[in-house]
Amino acid sequence: MNCRHIQKKLSALQDGELNADEKIAVSAHLQSCPDCRRVYDEMEEVWQSLGMINEIEPSPQFNRNLYWKIHTSANQQQQSVAPWFLQLLPTPAVTLAFLLISITLGAFLGNAIVAEQPWSIGHQTSSSQAIIDVDSLKVFSPIPPDTLGNGYLIMASATEEYSK
Repeated sequence: MNCRHIQKKLSALQDGELNADEKIAVSAHLQSCPDCRRVYDEMEEVWQSLGMINEIEPSPQFNRNLYWKIHTSANQQQQSVAPWFLQLLPTPAVTLAFLLISITLGAFLGNAIVAEQPWSIGHQTSSSQAIIDVDSLKVFSPIPPDTLGNGYLIMASATEEYSK
């Protein structure tokens, strides 16, 4: 076995998790390889040092205080996530009423704006409106504007007018 493979198994050796064959192979490698032996000795030293640390017993109030802090922290996060206007709407019924009023008002205002057609220019005569309507239908023309075919059609229609 190579050193890298052995070093992956050192923790399992310390914990007693290796089977008999693996334990013999790792121990034999540690006897012959000073680098892996040094790594294992360092791990043993840390393991021994951790074993000497005394356990700290929590106070009797620790669990209650911890639960209270977690609970209050979760409530504060939930309150801070909600926007201010959602905090004004405490019940689903009020929210539903607000939504219905908003939709109705939006539909009314939308219909009023469309009926007035604010994008048309002043008061146009019916003939100028017809020209605008015809020009807007040119969008659906099979010949794109600014092409040779479009130029030919313009020139042909101009010569037809002169020949009449």
